[in-house]
Parts: sequence; structure tokens; C-alpha cells
Amino acid sequence: EVILGPTEDYMPREEVLHKVTDVDAIICHGKDKADAELVAKGSKLKVISNFGAGYDTVDVKAATERNIWVCNTPGAVTNATADVALYLLLAACRRATEAERFLRDGSWERQGSDILAFWGNNPEGKTLGIIGMGNIGKALAKRAAALDMRVIYYKRTPLPKEEENGATYKSMDDLLAESDFISIHTPLTDATRHILGRDQFAKMKKGVYIINTARGPVIDEE
Repeated sequence: EVILGPTEDYMPREEVLHKVTDVDAIICHGKDKADAELVAKGSKLKVISNFGAGYDTVDVKAATERNIWVCNTPGAVTNATADVALYLLLAACRRATEAERFLRDGSWERQGSDILAFWGNNPEGKTLGIIGMGNIGKALAKRAAALDMRVIYYKRTPLPKEEENGATYKSMDDLLAESDFISIHTPLTDATRHILGRDQFAKMKKGVYIINTARGPVIDEE
């Protein structure tokens, strides 16, 4: 038996807490939170599955204490996320979103003949720094190499050479100093929360582009 919410939207929290008392497994996604409160109410729970690459919506400690299996779908969005990261990189290079807004609000007709207005930059020959070289990071490295970009990466444990997809390992400080583009592909943990903050920004090149297709709090936006 599968229990779904009354609409295509998220099931209301109150309803989830009520229904979880009588289910063997739950699938959570996006803003669904399998936190300690929910785990405590799931007296029959055996499995919590997160439809996504991370575990940050699940209280793994609380689940482990109750012998509940926790799983995710790490490969489900690998290529899609790498594609989006590459799209954002190219959009930043070519100022695509600025140009689209310019076109849609009618400014294009008032622009005149200034062909350099949205000239942008070439990705070829630029350095892409990837923070977090898991499946998504490696997929992005392959795509960037096809654009003749120099790819460097930082990971707590460097990859074997045969898994680097042409990328070169660098320390975090060296990556920040050398990159024209920085793309983040880490899970959200205590160690990665605000992995880019004031001190790290100070070490970057002027005008560096930062692409974040991971969790928002990996960057200290303040």
C-alpha cells in the first residue's frame, strides 16, 4: 500500500506526522524533513529514503538509534546537475540572463548599434575549480574539458589519477587563487556549511564566477 498526499504538492506536516505512525517506509523529497520528531513517531518505520543526492533532510543519528535504514538516490541527478552547472557557467560567460531580460523588457530596440553590450567571455582556456569531486563533479569535469577549459579540483582525499577525468588536484587555497570559475558539488554537512565565506572570497581572483548547484548554506551569503 502506498499513501500519497491529497494534491501534487507536499503533504502537510501535520498529516505526515499523523500517517507516519502506521507506515513501514517513507520517501522524502525537497523540503520534507525526516527529523527527530518524525522518526520518534514512526514506531513501525524500517526505511527512510531521500529522493536526492544528500541526507541533509534526514536526521540520520535519530534513525540509526532506532535501527531505521536511511538511503538516497545519489546517481539519479548526476548528469542533469552537471548539465545545469555547465549551463550556468556558459550563461555567466555570455551574460545570457542579462541579455534575455534586456530583450524581454524592450530595451533591445533602444540599444542602437553597440554590439559589445553583451560581449561576454570565452570559456576556452579559463580555469574551472571544482569543490567536491564526486559523481557530479567528475561529470562536470568531462564537460568542461570538452570546452578546452583547464580543470582543477579540491577534495579531502585526492582521487586516483584514472578517476580525475583530466582534472588536477589542488589545495583549497590554490584552487581559490587560480580559478576563473568555481563550481561547488559537496553535500551539506557541518564540515561544508559556509565552506565559502569572507576569508575564502578574499583569496579569489577579482571577477570570479561562483556556481552553486549544491545546497545553499555551503556559501555564507552574508
